[in-house]
Amino acid sequence: GRDGFAAQLGRTLAGLRVTTLDRDALRRLDRIDTVVLDAAALPRPAAQIERVVALQGRDPSDVARRVRALFQGGHPYALRRGEGARLERLRPDAEDGDIRRARHDLGGGSDILLLTVDDEPAALAAVIRPPAIEVAWVVGAARAAGHMVAIAGSASLSRRADADLHVDGGDHLTASVHMLQRDGCGVLLVSRRSRALAAADVGVGVVEPGARVPWGADILVPDWERARFLVEAAGVAHEVSRQSAAVALTGSGIGALSLLGGHPAGAGTRAMTAVNIAALFAFANGTRAAVAVARRPMPVRRAAVPWHELTVAEALARADARPRGLTAVEVDARARPQAVATRRPSLARAFVGELANPLTPVLAGATVLAASVGSITDAALVATVTGANATVGALQRFQVERALGALERDNGQRVRVRRDRRLTVVPASELVAGDVILLDAGSLVPADCRVLRETALEVDESALTGESLPVTKTAEPVVAASPADRTSMLYAGTVVAAGTAEAVVVATGSETEAGIAAVGESVSAGGVERRLRDLTRMSIPVSALGGAGVVASALARGLPLAAAAQTGVGLAIAAVPEGLPALATVAQLSAARRLSRRGALARNPRAIEALGRLDVLCTDKTGTVTEGRIELALVSDGDRAVTAGAAGAAERAVVAAAVAASPRARSGRPLPHFTDRAVLDAAPAWGVAVEGNGARHQDLPFESRRGYHAVVRRNGQGMTLFVKGAPEKLLPRCTVWRRADGDVTLGRREQRRLERHLNELARRGYRVLAVAQRPATGRHDLADDQVRDLVLLGFVALADPVRPSARDAAAALERAGVQIVMLTGDHPSTAQGIAEELGLAPDGPVVTGAQLDALDDAALEARLDDIGVFARVTPAHKVRIVEAYRRHGRVVAMAGDGANDAAAIRLADVGVALGENATSAARSGADLVVADGRIETLIDAVVEGRSMWSSVRDAVALLVGGNLGEVAFTLSAALLTGRSPLSARQLLLVNLLTDTVPAVAIALRAPKSSSMDALLREGPDASLGGSLARAIYIRGGATAAGATAAWVGARATLQGPRTPTVTLVGLVGAQLGQTLVAGIHDPRVVAASVGSAAVMGLIVATPGVSQLFGCQPLDPVGWAVGLSAAALGTMAAVAVPRLPGLRERNGRSAKSTAVDDADALVASPHRERSLDPWTLR
Repeated sequence: GRDGFAAQLGRTLAGLRVTTLDRDALRRLDRIDTVVLDAAALPRPAAQIERVVALQGRDPSDVARRVRALFQGGHPYALRRGEGARLERLRPDAEDGDIRRARHDLGGGSDILLLTVDDEPAALAAVIRPPAIEVAWVVGAARAAGHMVAIAGSASLSRRADADLHVDGGDHLTASVHMLQRDGCGVLLVSRRSRALAAADVGVGVVEPGARVPWGADILVPDWERARFLVEAAGVAHEVSRQSAAVALTGSGIGALSLLGGHPAGAGTRAMTAVNIAALFAFANGTRAAVAVARRPMPVRRAAVPWHELTVAEALARADARPRGLTAVEVDARARPQAVATRRPSLARAFVGELANPLTPVLAGATVLAASVGSITDAALVATVTGANATVGALQRFQVERALGALERDNGQRVRVRRDRRLTVVPASELVAGDVILLDAGSLVPADCRVLRETALEVDESALTGESLPVTKTAEPVVAASPADRTSMLYAGTVVAAGTAEAVVVATGSETEAGIAAVGESVSAGGVERRLRDLTRMSIPVSALGGAGVVASALARGLPLAAAAQTGVGLAIAAVPEGLPALATVAQLSAARRLSRRGALARNPRAIEALGRLDVLCTDKTGTVTEGRIELALVSDGDRAVTAGAAGAAERAVVAAAVAASPRARSGRPLPHFTDRAVLDAAPAWGVAVEGNGARHQDLPFESRRGYHAVVRRNGQGMTLFVKGAPEKLLPRCTVWRRADGDVTLGRREQRRLERHLNELARRGYRVLAVAQRPATGRHDLADDQVRDLVLLGFVALADPVRPSARDAAAALERAGVQIVMLTGDHPSTAQGIAEELGLAPDGPVVTGAQLDALDDAALEARLDDIGVFARVTPAHKVRIVEAYRRHGRVVAMAGDGANDAAAIRLADVGVALGENATSAARSGADLVVADGRIETLIDAVVEGRSMWSSVRDAVALLVGGNLGEVAFTLSAALLTGRSPLSARQLLLVNLLTDTVPAVAIALRAPKSSSMDALLREGPDASLGGSLARAIYIRGGATAAGATAAWVGARATLQGPRTPTVTLVGLVGAQLGQTLVAGIHDPRVVAASVGSAAVMGLIVATPGVSQLFGCQPLDPVGWAVGLSAAALGTMAAVAVPRLPGLRERNGRSAKSTAVDDADALVASPHRERSLDPWTLR
């Protein structure tokens, strides 16, 4: 394996212009565990201007332009002249007061340039040398490979790169390498020093043009991209060597066994055949791994164009673009495949993926063993079983991935772009450099762009820079080294928080800042996948021990080795749960497909298993638990608030005045402000005509600083001024309060009374507007200082109504153990009112953003379990809250629909974008997109997640428990009689009929129950913990019981040579019967069980085929014995969990397992439900 890997890697390196001086170095890559980078060998990036500070009132844009024109990064301190200006290094004796202040603003460093214009100081510019990006490349590759990282010769670089340790460089580098080796480290050194390279286990010399070649190196690379590639290869080499050692051990064991049987003359040949086949397999595996490494994306080195420093005209010229956009011909010429692209589903790739699991080498070894003892047919059957299992899993994976891929394409981000002199909309993936795009609030920036023009543009860059506050962007060029300070740039993955922009695309895909950072990132396995992987590895020793036990028993009774080995191989293979690794993938993809039919797109199917572990749901308020629209809910005369049904004349007068104080509704165009729309829309329900207070004479439009809208209207009784606005703005302008019992002077006591009433309405979650009026004489009454001496009529209370089903949904989630936390920017009283209506944390405090800022992380985590509502929170607060829950060990979902939720959605374990109107930023960052915006659909997702764990448990119990029963029965019978009751081929047939297809059908089934009380018991610990162990033991015992009953019954009824066939029927039937019971209401499970049983019947009854598997056609007695035994095993599996001791241990009665429709979570007609009263849990 190591040789195959090294040979293929050598070919790859030759194609990458890498010179291998010592080919043995490629074989030594597997011993590397420490990577040392020589700081002196790192490229020295060109200096950059970090910041420019204008002096003496100079125009900042002018001095920045002059600095850009004169500065050269290769020689930053050389004197430069041009256009009457001079740029040079700042001398200490040249400082006056203004320069000292400017230097202080720049941080007081020594790397500062002075710009003089017409011999007068004009600006200071700070110079920096950014760290080489090559360091991040190599350190990232070493971390991914699990290597320790050391940097030699620069303590500051070691700190910035977060290296594991710093060692001496320069002349002491060789000693540093020896020191690490004495500590037991295998060292890969990247350097230009020959002596140190010769001392390292693997020396990688970096060759620079014109520099001396470090001939002491083992491998010479032309750049750091290739050095990074070698670091990646070292990590893979270690894994290949580990796998190869296991294969070699297997081959040697098989060879040793083959020496014990057969004719002595051919013993050596048989032994070497097994060893050679194992070597061939290891060599092929090493070659495959080297090819896979070569296909990994290389880091992208972009052309260093300072787009942020260019003017708009310069940027367009450099991008070869025009404000009106590219033509179709130009787009086609610039379009190219992205370096990191989402691959289309492939059946062949899915098949290979199914084979890439820990069980494949075991099955391959069993194939070799079967062939080495002379059973070519059995070897072919093993290969057939393995291929069939992989094919079933691959077909399921391919079909579901293709369906989800189509949904993802339909729901992908789309961008407005100028092309061919017109505005069009295209998928974000089709953008090319030079495209001119349009963005507005809520848009996710799809590529790196240079701003061309903007209006009040603010961008949330927290995803890229970590900056929590929105950053103001302009089209003006800016001198800045850090992306966080480049105010003329928009970066892919950031979100437009406010305003609009027109920008030219300068980088797409893997060439963006975010794309470069993403190269080399790996996706870790989800929780269910990790648990199944561990369970798979645990099953391998059990399989081997079972097979070895049968072989040992047969040999002890004098049976030939070949016959004993055949049976042992058959049992070992029958005990291997081949379908186990695929279960997690199949179950998650199936759940994602079901959710897509309910309007929820799982953009990341792995989020399904996280939903099964979910215990905290952080949710935005508006549009999530509420309807997302404002309506007029209550009207108050200042004493009491009533609904439309209880309104009297006083309340209708308030509504009429509120309508009169609203702006004119233009035909076909909605009013711009939602409060005005709510009042006018509600008027008919309150019995008020929209134009019932006379003709409109003049308006004073609403402004935020003014806080009200005023209208003068004329009717037959004269003119009246109507005013509607914020209570805190209008109450001070009112002198009279019109009550039911007459007008009263609005004194201090009445003011306090009204304030208490307003606070009560606000606490209940209403947005309140005051309504007032007074007689008017003309236009001058609309002057701001004349809007006074008003008569207060009352208040209109507006609300975003809580969804009717939200309270039940929240209660259902809480029954499932999910803590619901509401995050809102509303007033604490409003938030508390909504929370009380939803029943969220009724005794818990409402924590405001200001209070959150006063808490450190430890104090916040200590209070998390008691908090149900966070009010007045910003996007940065939401991110901090999600981070706190995750640090606290909770599994968090963040649900929202706005750009202000996007950062928290991306950070959460499960990000959820709610509603068709969710911003592109929220949708693109989400794992789950709920199109209808209903929280009930989110419950469907939680049901699928919890049920997935249940389905995986049942499928695992089917596989592992059934195989365990086969091993127990076969081994016990072999110990009693000296031979296995079933032949190797029959055991392989059992495996083929009872494992993969039925298990996949169980994993694919829809949720058996939507009862939150039942789902509360599902999840990683419950489903794959003690509950799984009990299910495995029960299924194993029931399978063994059915097989034993068939075997004993066949011997008792003198079936003779038909005994193995009767036993086969009982064993297969017991397993299929249990599978059928577990999924009786799912047509796929029924079809899989009945279909497998029918295949078994045809094999037994068909001459020729029956003999191939060592069977004989059965008479009625034989069928009766076999099927009765199968029924006995099935009934045992149903009855045992209901025994009192096990019932108490399971924590629920048998009755709780059967879920009635009345206990269902939400009785919605679109929900798929399969209620299973016989579920083995």
